[in-house]
Amino acid sequence: MKVSNGIESKTKFAISGTRSAFPYEENLMRRSFVKALVFILVATSSSFELLAQTRIRFGRGTTSASVSGTLYGGDTRTYVLSARSGQYLSANVSSRNGCVTFQNGETSASYTTISGNNHLYVGNGCGRTTSYTLTVSIGR
Repeated sequence: MKVSNGIESKTKFAISGTRSAFPYEENLMRRSFVKALVFILVATSSSFELLAQTRIRFGRGTTSASVSGTLYGGDTRTYVLSARSGQYLSANVSSRNGCVTFQNGETSASYTTISGNNHLYVGNGCGRTTSYTLTVSIGR
């Protein structure tokens, strides 16, 4: 490769569409970059998922549980609880200003559970931060 001063350079640079003098190192760097990018994406999406969900656990021998929290205006939170198929679940959410409700806009919800994870979604429909309490009961 000729340089402007007329001296030939022995160094080869990888330019789009040309071959690199060091293809093994270039591929190794590319694979390392891709692996790092995939790791970051998986770690980020997993942490967002964990932040978005809160697990409700029932104490041994109990059929109800209460959790309290705070939601910023417009925010939502997902609660997950384990149940057997066919159990009756009822839940109530209360907040001082009535801003926190379930997905349907109501402060109470009930349904027959599925086997495994069951989800409850609460959201703050007001423009200000609100504290709330969620009470969940499960029966046969």
